[in-house]
Amino acid sequence: MNRTVLETLDRWEPRKLLGQGGEGTVYLVWDKLSEQRYVLKVFHKPWPKAKVKALQRYASSNGVEDSCAGLSSIELIQDSDHILAVAYLYRRVYHLNRRLLCSVDQIGQALLGAFCRMQAHLVSQHGLALWDVVADNFMVDMNGQFWLTDYGDGFAQLDDDRHLN
Repeated sequence: MNRTVLETLDRWEPRKLLGQGGEGTVYLVWDKLSEQRYVLKVFHKPWPKAKVKALQRYASSNGVEDSCAGLSSIELIQDSDHILAVAYLYRRVYHLNRRLLCSVDQIGQALLGAFCRMQAHLVSQHGLALWDVVADNFMVDMNGQFWLTDYGDGFAQLDDDRHLN
């Protein structure tokens, strides 16, 4: 575990390592304040706040609801200059087997539809878009609802030239 960040965050009690990727390590944690389970993504290297303005806009927007198009409300864990981690309420979701995703057209169509709903909501309500996502960034709950599960540098502001080219 990335003890550096977790040791300084007395609020979170690590329960399980969920995974690790290019941006960070993801844990299931217990929030001692709310007494609920959360997903905590600790970035490998803290991000300068200037680099992730879109993620900050998303986190600060009051219009994102847990049930809205498979997007979760998030909380940024930060110091004065850097974003250290991102947290969101845990919900039981499952990976789709890649063979199912590739061989059953309706599953691929449902995933594409969910992605389009997320994009439409982010573009119209927040001036944001998902720009760097793959199918592995989405998981599905028991009701068939797809959820975005990767909150990091994959958000872009619509007026950011870096992502418009």
